[in-house]
Amino acid sequence: MLVALSSVSGALPKYLGIAGDCKKTIHALLSEAESSDAIVFCGGVSAGKYDLIPEILQESGAKILIHKINLKPGKPFLFAISAKGKPIFGLPGNPCSVFVCFHLFVVPALAALKGETNISPKILALPIADSFHHESDRDTCFPAKIFIDQFQAKVKPGKWFGSADLKGLSECNALLLCKEGVTNHKAGDLIQVLLTDPDFFTPAS
Repeated sequence: MLVALSSVSGALPKYLGIAGDCKKTIHALLSEAESSDAIVFCGGVSAGKYDLIPEILQESGAKILIHKINLKPGKPFLFAISAKGKPIFGLPGNPCSVFVCFHLFVVPALAALKGETNISPKILALPIADSFHHESDRDTCFPAKIFIDQFQAKVKPGKWFGSADLKGLSECNALLLCKEGVTNHKAGDLIQVLLTDPDFFTPAS
């Protein structure tokens, strides 16, 4: 999924494989990755016994700037700068967390590395098709589906059951941006939406 997302975002991904819970292997892959313009890890960034990435980054001379954010899914997200000045993104291990953090943080960074000036995530205000109630102790990116109804774009919350629910995510093309606490919307209300399909509003050639 990361390779596909990177390609769609205009990068030339180089997949280095699975490191496992081995410090020696992770150090070796990190060293190899520093020949690239940016580095993306998946997993190993939380607070468990085998979440080794933060420790290894510090041992390698990297500077950790962000570790853990008020976001669901994606709380363990990490961002660092390597000893050689390369940006390092530590994404959580759950697939939906990876997807969300990639779109929020990695996509704008890749755009900046390519020299683009308009690098902000594509956030729209769209009417919601159905009533929507959501409660969370963190800001939440809730998978959703944008569709066209009588020449108007609308958005509908997906059937999604958490950060491991890749099936629910696969049926969506956007993320509802819900603030921490209680979110209540009735049909027709405008809601902020992050577009994850860059070609959705592009006319077919």
